[in-house]
Amino acid sequence: MSKKITLIVLAFFASIFLVACGKSPDVTANANGTKIGDTIKIGVNMELTGAVAAYGKAEQNGIKLAVDEINKAGGVDGKKLELVTKDNKSENAEASTSSTNLAIQNNVNAIVGPATSGAVAAASLVSQKTGVPLLTPSGTQDDLTVDANGTKKFVFRTTFKDSYQGKVLAAYSYNNLNAKKVVLYYDNASDYAKGIADEFKREYKGKIVTEATFASGDKDYQSALTKFKDLDYDAIVMPGYYTETGIITNKHVTLELINQSLDLTDSVMRNLLSLQVKRMLQTSTMYQDIQQMLLFLTRHQDSSKHIRKLTTLTQICLLL
Repeated sequence: MSKKITLIVLAFFASIFLVACGKSPDVTANANGTKIGDTIKIGVNMELTGAVAAYGKAEQNGIKLAVDEINKAGGVDGKKLELVTKDNKSENAEASTSSTNLAIQNNVNAIVGPATSGAVAAASLVSQKTGVPLLTPSGTQDDLTVDANGTKKFVFRTTFKDSYQGKVLAAYSYNNLNAKKVVLYYDNASDYAKGIADEFKREYKGKIVTEATFASGDKDYQSALTKFKDLDYDAIVMPGYYTETGIITNKHVTLELINQSLDLTDSVMRNLLSLQVKRMLQTSTMYQDIQQMLLFLTRHQDSSKHIRKLTTLTQICLLL
């Protein structure tokens, strides 16, 4: 695992050295990056407060663990990593401002984050103009790393795209869950959810009985769920953020509304929960191999909060 982390880090930081040396093609006249000093300064532009803070905080914790491990191993090319953190407050405009501050005022050599696609899209403009590389752990929107001219020179990601998630979700629901008829219920206010839903519709081999939407910030889903009462389907597919889909799948909401109002079978409930747990797990992990993530966290068992996370991840893996 240590070797894998080192290889990923070295590959990413190779681009930083190229930028710093002026060897990377400029996007604008000023896209020259920043000079590396005694340390390699890494800007962290994350959603630490606001609507999707759970994503940003989790990724910030992972960044801290990785930097601690890398520095203890001697750093990168003999230079220690130094973190400079900004909270973008889960707002796209603030994400752009944070990237500007990190690149221009703090003179960081690279930026990790934001976590969500909209924020990444806003922040990436700064990297394209300044030449300071941006790496998002979880920004999945298809066009984040490309534009009309091809691949963006200074924007990278370590996760899969929305279109890929839509394909996997379609195949998993049809083949693994044997869900031949589904309700597609997604967040119409989220580009992330809409991207997955669009690809799901293109790839799903079964029948989409009905398509319905909710919006970010919604709290009451009884009206929408009640409309599904007389439909014949095997599962509900819900692309969206945890803030909304978590409420829908929450025991106190879902079991009461679906079992009492919709009279669905236990197998349908298991399918609904399985789909959501699987999707959230796939789109929320910094390391795409769960076993490797567990090994990574095992090396940090001195921290009680990480032991709790390790226990939770182990339980999830056992369920899967």
